[in-house]
Amino acid sequence: MSQNVQELINKIRQDGLQTAQAKAKEIEAAAEKQAQEILARAKSQAEKITADAQSRQQQIEASSRESLKQAARDTLLSVKQEVIALLDKIAARSVRESLTPESTAALISEVAKGFFAEQSDGKGVEVGLSEESRSRLEQGFLEKLQKEIKAGITIRTADDLTGGFTISFDEGRSCFDFSEAALAEYLGKYVNEYVGKLLKS
Repeated sequence: MSQNVQELINKIRQDGLQTAQAKAKEIEAAAEKQAQEILARAKSQAEKITADAQSRQQQIEASSRESLKQAARDTLLSVKQEVIALLDKIAARSVRESLTPESTAALISEVAKGFFAEQSDGKGVEVGLSEESRSRLEQGFLEKLQKEIKAGITIRTADDLTGGFTISFDEGRSCFDFSEAALAEYLGKYVNEYVGKLLKS
């Protein structure tokens, strides 16, 4: 009888030990699976954080490059405008200095002779000048001009002129503009185109 009890106790111990071992293995397997899942999630999050950081870095670099390009374009445009403004001033000053009474008279003569060489309708010439240019031109140059172009010259004061002249061959209905402003603009246009090409290259 006592032997049977001992065997029963041994069997219970054996079964309990096996059950405990099985449970321990089950817990260990579950813990390992959970640890792997945690590691996988951590790895995925780390990869996502790395990818996001790289994407942000690329965006920052692209934005910085674009900002630098824009800054370079703005600087170039600013330099171009300053150079053109300076050249416009130089062109205007050069034209002003070149339009002496002698050169103005010579220009009027050449324009008039060129016109009458192509058309001989016998009409006179109407010249618009600033008050200062008119008074200076009338002191000796007007008579010489009339002899050169062999046509009557009417000189009128044009308040909007600071230098140069306008000239009409149809009694003032239309005119050719050789004013200081028009000549400076004409000269400045070619200088500006040249500067623009230089800055582009």
